[in-house]
Amino acid sequence: MSDLMLLGILRMPLQDNPAECDPMTWMQVKGIMREAAARIEKDAAEIEKLRAENIGLFARLDKAHSFISRADWMQFFEEEQEPAAALKETGE
Repeated sequence: MSDLMLLGILRMPLQDNPAECDPMTWMQVKGIMREAAARIEKDAAEIEKLRAENIGLFARLDKAHSFISRADWMQFFEEEQEPAAALKETGE
């Protein structure tokens, strides 16, 4: 289900007391609540994955900063250029 549809259904007006809903509506609401919970869990896992990737990027940034602060910036530049040079040699 798309985000827009899920949000629309979650925000649709309902009776405050579930006992006032007809059985079909209540079954639909329960299904939507379960789908929303699964979506929240999936999104949380994706956020955690992105955070882990960011840690790797910050590690590279720290390495670059340490090279530059020690005036070893040429070494860092050469290390970062090796993959690019290899690609140029292969023609990719």
